[in-house]
Amino acid sequence: MQRPNHHLLILVFTTTTYFLVADTRHVLADTIENGHPLLPVLRMAMDVQKTIRNNVTDYTATLKKRERVGGVVRDYEYLFVKVRHEQQDSSGKPIVPFSVYTRFLAPEKYKGREAIYIAGKNNGKMIAHESRNGLIKKLLPSIWLSPDGKIAMHGNRYPITKIGIDNLITELIVKGRREMDASPVKVNTLSAKVDNRPCQCLQVIHPQRKPPFEAYRIRIFIDKELNIPIRFAAWDWPTAEDEEPEVIEEYTYSSLKINPGLTDADFDWNSHEYGF
Repeated sequence: MQRPNHHLLILVFTTTTYFLVADTRHVLADTIENGHPLLPVLRMAMDVQKTIRNNVTDYTATLKKRERVGGVVRDYEYLFVKVRHEQQDSSGKPIVPFSVYTRFLAPEKYKGREAIYIAGKNNGKMIAHESRNGLIKKLLPSIWLSPDGKIAMHGNRYPITKIGIDNLITELIVKGRREMDASPVKVNTLSAKVDNRPCQCLQVIHPQRKPPFEAYRIRIFIDKELNIPIRFAAWDWPTAEDEEPEVIEEYTYSSLKINPGLTDADFDWNSHEYGF
């Protein structure tokens, strides 16, 4: 796939703070005639997906995430990630598999933990090793794990197979289509900045807790220049009227470098750059 030179750039976000201001000029929920409020969201999501699949073959980033697992909201985690999208030939046959490398940057107890997953390889398993901090941990071997198995999923809402901006937008499209026959749904856009970088934030609110809704409030931040998602967050329904909703999950991609030209070597667990 040919990579446009103007998409080769480095975005450095030194913090993950963000600022939201309601933009009443773009309120969608009450202005859509003869259509569901989610229609503009789905249209934008599919446009974003098209941008990603046409222009982004691979990238590196720092992923800041916080998730509620087992009923407990965990501390923020920071990972350096390399992601390479599946690439196909003219007949639709995969010639480059979806590939992921992750390394924990923080918190300290996980720092240095690494994992690699390559779709269609290694009998569907990922290879991982624990943090090498401390003598005992240095002696622990690297192990092959099922990505959705109990060990690999410990402390995580999603398996490594679901990581990345393309998987994020695809999941949102699937959920949005599932919600098209449900109501009530409130949709609006917000003017947004992620570390002073202009974004469009799509906000979806589900006032009632009922299937197929999975969250009270969802926000996805689309970088206006790149037309790709760089932050996603979801909150549970508040238990009291004046209570702040509890976060379910949030992910922010920063220090994003698009199309650096990742190769098989970047996903080789035998590489001397890694600690497997």
